[in-house]
Amino acid sequence: MGIRGIAAFAVVLSFVSSPVFGGKKSLDQSWKDLGLKFDRLQKSFNNTACQSEEKKFLACVRGVDVTLDYDQEALALLPESYRASHSDYGPAVENFGAVSIVKVPKSKAKTTGEFIRENRRITAETQQAWKDLYLEVSTTDLDIDFEAIKTWLKGRSFFAEKESQIFGAVTNAFYEILKDPHTAVIPVPHYKEMNEPEPEIVGIGVLLQVTEKDGKKYPVVMKLVEDGPAHKAGLLPKDLLLSVDGKDIGGTELEQITSAITGKAGTELELGVFRKGANLTFKLNRAKVENRNVSSKMVGKHGDIGYVRLDNFMEIDEEKGPLPCLHVKDAISDVESKGAKSLIFDLRGNGGGLLIEAVCISNLFLDLEPGEPVVLTKSMVPDKKSSMLPSSKPAPIFTKLPMVLLINGQSASASEIVAGALQDYQRAFLVGEDSYGKGTVQDFQPLGTKGELILKQTIARFYMPSGRTNQIATVKVDVTRYSVPNPTEDDKTTMREADYYTAFPPVGPQWVQPRPETISKLEECMKRTGTAEADYQSHLEDALGADYQLYSAIDAANCVVSEKLWTADAKHPHFELPEWLQIEKAKDFFELIKENLNFRFEMRTY
Repeated sequence: MGIRGIAAFAVVLSFVSSPVFGGKKSLDQSWKDLGLKFDRLQKSFNNTACQSEEKKFLACVRGVDVTLDYDQEALALLPESYRASHSDYGPAVENFGAVSIVKVPKSKAKTTGEFIRENRRITAETQQAWKDLYLEVSTTDLDIDFEAIKTWLKGRSFFAEKESQIFGAVTNAFYEILKDPHTAVIPVPHYKEMNEPEPEIVGIGVLLQVTEKDGKKYPVVMKLVEDGPAHKAGLLPKDLLLSVDGKDIGGTELEQITSAITGKAGTELELGVFRKGANLTFKLNRAKVENRNVSSKMVGKHGDIGYVRLDNFMEIDEEKGPLPCLHVKDAISDVESKGAKSLIFDLRGNGGGLLIEAVCISNLFLDLEPGEPVVLTKSMVPDKKSSMLPSSKPAPIFTKLPMVLLINGQSASASEIVAGALQDYQRAFLVGEDSYGKGTVQDFQPLGTKGELILKQTIARFYMPSGRTNQIATVKVDVTRYSVPNPTEDDKTTMREADYYTAFPPVGPQWVQPRPETISKLEECMKRTGTAEADYQSHLEDALGADYQLYSAIDAANCVVSEKLWTADAKHPHFELPEWLQIEKAKDFFELIKENLNFRFEMRTY
């Protein structure tokens, strides 16, 4: 349905099994370890069930497509009429009457942005083609033989070895279509690993992504850990790794390269690197690489702006419990002790996590009265109450520093709760790119009687304090700044919640900028006094890269202070609670959780 290409490409883009982040089993490996048989799906994946209604038909189609993802060839299931009218696909590999399995042509896209836009078009076209085909199935004597398709799939060489993984992929394909993209089944061991801290990693401190050179796949350096071995040795972003200890790694799987690069602390490693037409050699020593969830430093020309970055809301300690809010408090205290006059809080690329941590972190900055909400949640579970998650009083406001919040298209869910609350209460100025657009809440429950699986299910929508939704609509920034000063269409393109064709639609009122005059003053000041573009140009060759959005946030922080666009005694807006809210206003957040079983401490927003 056009999704195969998007999913495969996203894996490459977000692959983080590098010396920086590796160490845990993949979800696929966890499914393999369970040894489940595909025939367990027979009740829902047969000719009768697959043609009983449109959603089940689309789910069966998706189930075939995710199975084909395990084939060495790039294959997909398509309506025969669509294949015949699109010459790029060529002849069918196997025909099943009205549908065919075809080879997916290599994308003509030359950039990530082009690829995403191409797949959006293909997704829309194929989705409509499948719906049109189901209309024929439901109104004529046309049948689609899914049993024959499954028999053909089982005969492929990959099937026996990958059967348990395929069981997991198909099960979640059905949930994706019949429920929503964020409902899924997870093996218990993988669920437990999700809640464990990353193991200690000894490597060189790089994030790698696969690219091509001379027809072979090679890893390219995307990011370096500050003061890590690679950074100290002089490696740069965009360096292409050609060899490890003299061995050519062209075409080698990234996991194998990761294994070769990691090792015992203090041991020497030699890397062959291709940079700007030249072959270079680097010798470096492996070392412990710390993957910090919260980091802080002083930034700005005068070093008087505190910078705090939070990578996710999921860090948990067995004894202390959730840690992000505690660590963010420590980081704020650190920059305040160093004389910070303003604060930049960076949530770029933060995909979310625990809902209670989003509420706790929001309350570090908000001076709310009891009952004033950080986020509103509306249950999607029948017979369950809708709820609000108010400020957790009597905790006082933690910091009164003027504030800029950085977000981008990968800031999702819990990040959007924080961004939306601080924007609605006019506590922070949002700079960067509009957020991802995921406005739903999930919880985790045991599934079945054997205790081998966990069901992550969507149980609620969430809304900003003003009543607006971010679902698909996103959280809109006050000042738009992309990753480069003069962005192309590619620079502006990123995958978002809207790219899931089964995502819930937006509801409720559209957001309207409540303080246009203040934002106009901010932008005028940034244009008049800012140095972001010059800073970006002067840091292009830096090992850690140039960060135009951060430099823009520094400009904004300076302007918020110099123009007095926000002061500690500024009064925040108050909002009328929606009619559908069915819980007492003044409940403390933690009392609310204890009383309302629909919202547990496990509740997450990613």
